[in-house]
Amino acid sequence: IRDAGTFETEFYYPYPDYKFPMAIYSEERLPAVGELNQNINNFDRERLQLFDETRVYDTLLESGLFPEMSNSFLVLLTAPGGKEEEERIVYAKYSNERAKEFAIRTDMLMDSKKHATMRKSAWHRAGRDHICSLLHHYEALTRQYEGTPIHMNRCETSKQGVELEFIEGITLEEKIDLLIENQQMEEAKRVLLEYLNAVKHSGVQTEFQMTKEFCRVFGSPVFDKKLQSLAVTDIDMVLGNVLINQGWNLIDYEWTFDFPIPVSFVLFRIIHYYSETNDMRKCVKDWNLYETMGISDAEIEQYLEMEQHFQTYIQGQHVPIREMYRDITPGILNVYRMAGKEHKKRMDERLQVFYAEDGEFSEEESAYYPMPDGRISICLNLPEGTGKVRLDPCSYPGLLKIKKLMFTGRNQSGKEPEFITNGFVLDSSRISFDTPDPQILILNIPAGMTALEVEFEMEMASEKIGTFLTEMQQLPRQQEMEIVRLKEELEQKERLIYEMEHTKIWKAYRKIKRMTGKGK
Repeated sequence: IRDAGTFETEFYYPYPDYKFPMAIYSEERLPAVGELNQNINNFDRERLQLFDETRVYDTLLESGLFPEMSNSFLVLLTAPGGKEEEERIVYAKYSNERAKEFAIRTDMLMDSKKHATMRKSAWHRAGRDHICSLLHHYEALTRQYEGTPIHMNRCETSKQGVELEFIEGITLEEKIDLLIENQQMEEAKRVLLEYLNAVKHSGVQTEFQMTKEFCRVFGSPVFDKKLQSLAVTDIDMVLGNVLINQGWNLIDYEWTFDFPIPVSFVLFRIIHYYSETNDMRKCVKDWNLYETMGISDAEIEQYLEMEQHFQTYIQGQHVPIREMYRDITPGILNVYRMAGKEHKKRMDERLQVFYAEDGEFSEEESAYYPMPDGRISICLNLPEGTGKVRLDPCSYPGLLKIKKLMFTGRNQSGKEPEFITNGFVLDSSRISFDTPDPQILILNIPAGMTALEVEFEMEMASEKIGTFLTEMQQLPRQQEMEIVRLKEELEQKERLIYEMEHTKIWKAYRKIKRMTGKGK
């Protein structure tokens, strides 16, 4: 840039990246803590996930390092003396992964005096009615919550859509998160319940009646009790939409409807979208908020279905790119899962050796030896008094190649042991195992033998090979069972013949045959 000349530079930060940005931040409007929580966006290449990226982003934001560590940059260069705009966009959020009539963009505008305004505009011509309805909903909700701590941020029409008041403050979500992070659980629960109770008891409520408009958006749930509803309902009163500034200020009431909706559905969404969207908030599930708000398990099931219908209604025929992720992405390599698999592999790839005099084998009287990649070559010194040995090579099904298994002793030639096994002996040097606990049992140790030389190679069975090995090992058992069945059938027939030959009728029949000469 310096080589090209002198320019005024403005840095912007697309998120989650520059390829498919859903929001664009700037120095004047950096992300809030907890806001960067959609970080899995690798459609074009495989990537490593080394840590909890949302928490790392939060740390960077708290430290003021986000502008340096953002993974994408958009730089606007302006020649000196260029025309100054009365207002410029310092933040843009795209909500266009929806049906055309609901696709919108939210901008934060800032003038030369650093006065900020929020603007919502339709992404398509078909969405203008949706945007224009915000003013009507602002007026209706303001009347409904008059005299309560719940306020609507001011809304008025503009050439490009509607403009909303920009309110300073932190969200209710941020406040409760901070309390939980500081282990102030009781205070966090109190603050959340205070807001839930305000939502539950505000406005003039009547018995809920299902309408055609309701069914078109939320499906046709079946409730087992009478529910209360309001004349107009903002279903998106979630904590992230509530700014704390002289009360609770709802900064987004886009999803407001003029037909009856159960108030308890609004409460469900508040609890659900707070407790289920961040691992740090797992403790909230122990607060029994649904029960406290009078929401039964049966209602929760119905509300989950309603939420699915609502999301389908918003989406229409549009297929969001997030739903294509699994079909497109090469995937993510999670370092924790990789480390876990490697640890399990190391634990599985061990030779466990049990020693006993004449009693039962025990874990206490055993030792482990590494079998990296299923291979081991070792000389095991036998403890004094050892009468029998058990070898457990690896902890997975597979094919064991016995390269060496021999007793040795002082001034004595080596001797191959006799053994029994829970595997299927293919030949003198190969045993197949269909169990994750392969065992080779040596019951007799010749006198004078002091060590056992072992050289094994264990090849892990794939799922297909494992099934084949299982079938192969079951075959002799099935044959044995068939032989036993046939023997029993033969014995039964022989008993029947014997019994027939010793009946009076049979004896008379034999006598008649001899008399007629036909019995010869």
